Amino acid sequence: MRAPVLGPAVVPRSGLVKDLLDTEPGEVVVITAPAGYGKTTTMALWDDADSRPFAWVNLDHLDRDPAHLVRHVAAAVRRVGDVDVELLRYLEGPGRSSDLLVPGLLELLEQVHRPWVLVVDDCQILDRLPSADVLAEVVAGRPADVVVALVGRTAPAVGLARVRMTGRLLERGPAQLALSADEAREVFAELDVAIDEDRLADVVERSEGWVGGVHLAALALREPSSRPDAPVLTGRHRLVADYLVEQVLATLDPDTTAFLEESSVLDRMNADVLDEVLGRHDSGTVLRRIEASGNLFLVPLDEERRWYRFHHLLGDLLRARLDDRAPGRARSLHARAAGVAERVGDLDTAVRHAVASGDGRRAAAMVQRDAVELAWGGRGDVLRRRLDWLDEPARTRTADGALAEAWSALAWGDGAAARAALVAAAAADDGTPPGDGTASVPVAIALVQALLGDDGLDGIVRNTEIVRASAGPLQGPWWGLATGVQGTAMSHMGRWPEARRLLREAAVALGNLPGAQAVCHAHLALVDLEAGDRAAALGHSDDARRIADRHDLRDLVPVLILYAVDALVAARAGLAERAWEDIRVARRSLARLGEVSPRTGISAHILLARAHLVLQDGSGARAEARSAARLYRDAPVSEELGRQLAELERVLATGPSGSKLAVTPLTEAELRVLPHLTTHLSLRQIATVLHLSRNTVKTHCVAIYRKLGVSSRDDAVAESRRLGLLDD
Repeated sequence: MRAPVLGPAVVPRSGLVKDLLDTEPGEVVVITAPAGYGKTTTMALWDDADSRPFAWVNLDHLDRDPAHLVRHVAAAVRRVGDVDVELLRYLEGPGRSSDLLVPGLLELLEQVHRPWVLVVDDCQILDRLPSADVLAEVVAGRPADVVVALVGRTAPAVGLARVRMTGRLLERGPAQLALSADEAREVFAELDVAIDEDRLADVVERSEGWVGGVHLAALALREPSSRPDAPVLTGRHRLVADYLVEQVLATLDPDTTAFLEESSVLDRMNADVLDEVLGRHDSGTVLRRIEASGNLFLVPLDEERRWYRFHHLLGDLLRARLDDRAPGRARSLHARAAGVAERVGDLDTAVRHAVASGDGRRAAAMVQRDAVELAWGGRGDVLRRRLDWLDEPARTRTADGALAEAWSALAWGDGAAARAALVAAAAADDGTPPGDGTASVPVAIALVQALLGDDGLDGIVRNTEIVRASAGPLQGPWWGLATGVQGTAMSHMGRWPEARRLLREAAVALGNLPGAQAVCHAHLALVDLEAGDRAAALGHSDDARRIADRHDLRDLVPVLILYAVDALVAARAGLAERAWEDIRVARRSLARLGEVSPRTGISAHILLARAHLVLQDGSGARAEARSAARLYRDAPVSEELGRQLAELERVLATGPSGSKLAVTPLTEAELRVLPHLTTHLSLRQIATVLHLSRNTVKTHCVAIYRKLGVSSRDDAVAESRRLGLLDD
């Protein structure tokens, strides 16, 4: 966000601004006061007077999600300096916890190599939620070049005591933000409102210098109906907000008051949106009239003054008044606003308005609309957020809500929740097709059941055929996803030609589901490995990695098999560093997989064990094999996986030359030489191909023989094939 636009009747707070201008890099500024004390305006005045660039973070309810807060801060920082685009893309990526993101955010802050100011406004939104911990880490790890300014109704719990002890903390509260009599007089003069000194003193005293109260007092006195003998303000500051807003609204004509109340259903508004939602043709005129009147509770959001929002306090009060006066009208307006937001593609806003309209069924259908794409596109956090907006009946007693819950559970690896959601979806089925365009609720359930795989491989084939029969390749993502799942089932059955055909068809149809498309390419790489085509396997695995990297999917649980496959393919290609990275990513996802899909877990552990073998890591291979065996004992899901596990255990049991596996790892250079030993090339010819000297190749060969416990080239090839270092 940019700095707020400074409107009329803004008093230069010279003393406050001077204090802020004098802040040194590395200091922390904390501005706390109740609503209406001019906190944000003071920050904007500072921004206007200071030569340092400012990064503004205006918090809202979405920032209660720590990952969203990290992305919000990162987006603001990019406005003030050149930062690493790849690091920024990583921070803006989906599916990560804050403990993964915060170190990257601190690194991003360090990349702004000049003095600058980070303003975090409305800090009270974070309260003591986990997001406050993210902000605390930003404060603790702030670079030496930055001033961090925290603004809110209360001081955030971010370890300020430690900063205070260092003498690097500047704190300003209501006493410093309160307007003096001279400043209050300037407010009345700017709004062209006459006031005598006695009444001015009364306003300042009763408002305790509250900036909002002084503005409201001036607006109230400007109305012709105001009585010169009546007090301008009443009540102490903890009550002044309700009282003053009531006094301002009471002076407006009924049409303007109704306009304000009905407009308050919108978080942000412009004339066109207001006309459509309210059924008017003059919203632009009314907005301009209200702004021209000096009503500072209508806040412009851009320089062109096209978009506005209400001051939060006024908006809350207006909505409460509308709900009390005309609850049916309020629901109707929210329903219209939902339609407007839905039409322009702002589904988050549409869902919230549908909920406020009382139409939980409609809200649930909106949430389900792109649940599949969100779950498989690395945006499971968005899906979870939307589900949280629904009430319990909408989530569990509508088929759409329950299906969306199932997709969310799959994205986060919660099999029990996914299964419970399917039961709820079946119970709520009234024959209405789901909001995502699936032919029917039973078809949607069949697709989730196929992914869970509880009915075995034959059940997966049956469920995917139900989905494939209901829609073609061009009718949404369901056919492609079902086809890909069926292809993986065929590979687990050892039916490799059918698996290849289905996976190829699915990979073409899944362009809108990058996660599923990447998994298809990974399984195609497995099919290639089974056929002994290492080059094709590397090509498909490269495609899978490219898709995952482009869409930042590495922390998405359903795509973990991609990294297990690539670990083996990369290891066999001599790309040890890439293989180890894949292993780390796959292990992290395996820890989150739970019992969603034992088949995926078993397959991943076997693949990782084989990768460890190629990398000559016996202990790592044994650990993965034990994990695979443990899962297989609990759920013997596939004869093909059982065969692969038995072969893996045989290799681990015998090791080279009949001993237990205890091979010194081959280096990357040795792994590059190894495949050429299967050819008829001489050492000199191998050296030419690899752009090495003959002596270097000979040294690598001697090391390979020693590590494998063999004495000839043929024995080295045979032992390498037995260990999985080479294809048969």
